[in-house]
Amino acid sequence: MKFTTRSRYGTRLLMDIALNEEEGPVSLRDIAQRLEVSQKYLEKLSRILREAGYIESMVGALGGYSLKVHPSAIRMGDVVFLLENGTHERGERPLSLPAFCERKETCITRNIWQRAIEAMRDTLNAISLEDMLRDACFCPPDGCEVAFASLGVPAPHSPKK
Repeated sequence: MKFTTRSRYGTRLLMDIALNEEEGPVSLRDIAQRLEVSQKYLEKLSRILREAGYIESMVGALGGYSLKVHPSAIRMGDVVFLLENGTHERGERPLSLPAFCERKETCITRNIWQRAIEAMRDTLNAISLEDMLRDACFCPPDGCEVAFASLGVPAPHSPKK
């Protein structure tokens, strides 16, 4: 199965906000520069994440985005399915089976594919945004110290290169 840029960039967007929100809301312009992604595309993704309750926005000169919930409450499977399907529920997008299929009642492989999709979601849901923050492999140099200070826990030491 292939994840689209929606889920890949959306999870990077959440990670960037978590790593950089200690000093206040994070602007999409800054995130777009760091991630090297179009600001317009991030606006679409941030709207979805905001409407789902993961992030909140502040307007004004010092405005931007911050997490609305603790990183431990943000499960990667839910985020991926939201971004790919437009909902937390299974829908008609890449990570679901079509509701209408002429062979739905007699398809011998449908159950296998449905189980694979559910296993992928369960696997991703075993990972929270907090888990990703704790993984030194995901953190830029010195980025974890900032993020972990806001969580009130010590940052792991990044492996030496």
